[in-house]
Amino acid sequence: MESVGLLAGGIAHDFNNILSAIYGYAEMLQSEIRGQCKRISYVNQILAAADRASGMTRSLLSFGSRQQRL
Repeated sequence: MESVGLLAGGIAHDFNNILSAIYGYAEMLQSEIRGQCKRISYVNQILAAADRASGMTRSLLSFGSRQQRL
């Protein structure tokens, strides 16, 4: 079970790195396209999806740390 915890933690950290790039580029786009209603809506959807994925990452990290303690 400890192996599963280590794997979950590793995946969560790698996924978090990918999310950092998604957030960064989406925020840059957001600042460049202010006032373009349709396009800003698309960027907001990207950021909302990244927020949901970030929650999954936190869950994986939590699961991983619990498994390592058992």
